[in-house]
Amino acid sequence: MTGVIFGILKLLLILVLVLLGLALLLLLLLLFAPISYRARGSADETVMDGRGRISWLFGTVSADIEYRHGVAKIGSIRLFGVKLYSIEGISEVQDEG
Repeated sequence: MTGVIFGILKLLLILVLVLLGLALLLLLLLLFAPISYRARGSADETVMDGRGRISWLFGTVSADIEYRHGVAKIGSIRLFGVKLYSIEGISEVQDEG
């Protein structure tokens, strides 16, 4: 009877240790994986253009945006190269005053 109880406790303890190990691995990835970014832009008195990219975990998660003449033309969020979210032609509200 006690052997069965100790066997169940042993399995539960192994499961808890595996979950703690995975949580520690995730925490270390969040702390030590580099976030890289790239941006380029130009501006005149009336026109603003730009392009930017952010990636994390060696490009596993990335986001891109292109901004032309006050309008976000193209943008996307990708996970493992698969597009999760995309924007096209979202205009910015400008206050002319």
